[in-house]
Amino acid sequence: MNTQKLSKSRDYSFLIATCAQYPQGNEGLVQLKMALEQKGFACWLQNWQEIPLDYLDTKTIILPLAIWDYSLHYSLFLEFLEKIEESSLRIVNPSALILWNLQKDYLLDLQKRDLPIIPSLALYPHTPFWEERIGQKQWSNPVIKPLVGQSGMGVVRFNTQPLRQMDYPLGAMVQPFIESVYTQGEVCLVFFCQEYQYAIHRKPAPSEWRANSHYKTTIHAIEPSDQWVEIAKKVVENLPFRACYVRVDLLPQDSQRALISEVELIEPSLYFDYYPQTSLQSFITNLLEFLGV
Repeated sequence: MNTQKLSKSRDYSFLIATCAQYPQGNEGLVQLKMALEQKGFACWLQNWQEIPLDYLDTKTIILPLAIWDYSLHYSLFLEFLEKIEESSLRIVNPSALILWNLQKDYLLDLQKRDLPIIPSLALYPHTPFWEERIGQKQWSNPVIKPLVGQSGMGVVRFNTQPLRQMDYPLGAMVQPFIESVYTQGEVCLVFFCQEYQYAIHRKPAPSEWRANSHYKTTIHAIEPSDQWVEIAKKVVENLPFRACYVRVDLLPQDSQRALISEVELIEPSLYFDYYPQTSLQSFITNLLEFLGV
């Protein structure tokens, strides 16, 4: 980047959008704030519901990396995105990509592109006979997730808890239980601007099957197999819009095969603190390239 372009880019500022429970995000996002400031950018963290969108400078870039409660305030979040679209502000990842990623039925879009997702059944509020539809799949002890959900909230096994449709007002995603999670855990592959960066392994706690930090998951850096990286890369290449950051979560079946569990495009943990020497600088470099500044 030449001196003139660098000077111009510093006219931009960055707002890392957070949530009421975690107004300062986490340690990785605090480090991101500091890294941006060291490069001469203004940067701050703020609860997304308190952001004064009408008064922000138009060169403010919103990073929704800690909006960890949007599923609890879904209508408000949609209004938040709409207001950004109506303004001259920018949010990264872009609103169109966020909207595509909000409901877990995006997995069915990937399935249409012959990508190896966990088999999935989407149930919408207007869909009749939920239990009958689940039974037709003949999945043993399937997993039920809110169609719009975060952090493992509302994720249960169908055979251990009765299904109450009222618990899923925005719909549900049903999947067979994948036994390999007990032994193989979950692998999260991080991409910036379509390029693979690094990976994290998450192993559920003993007797637990949810590979989420809320359930005392063991997390460490990992070198994934070339085949897992290739699967994740195909996901990134098949997104409907270009993304600045992507986290692809896989359930490995062996060193060759893996099933796509989730694609995180809104507020994923990017695990900066597990790769402190390279991840933050790589993210910022790619962010500026994505913005064209």
